Amino acid sequence: MSAGTGQRAAAPGPSTQKPRGIDRVLAFVERAGNALPNPVVLFTVLFGVVAVVSTALALADVSVRCRGRTTPSRSPGC
Repeated sequence: MSAGTGQRAAAPGPSTQKPRGIDRVLAFVERAGNALPNPVVLFTVLFGVVAVVSTALALADVSVRCRGRTTPSRSPGC
């Protein structure tokens, strides 16, 4: 109630303003996050993709040539 008048203050209604840029970005992030599957499923699928790609590249004999070396290196850390 308002002080001394006996009337209740009006509750704020829904905003009629256009959403600002940051509000649109946050709304997009929220929708994208809600569309993602369970984190365990997401991790398992991504793990499988990395494993398949890694195996395919190894079978194709792909290697990395580090700067300063004349031969390809199969060890991490060049």
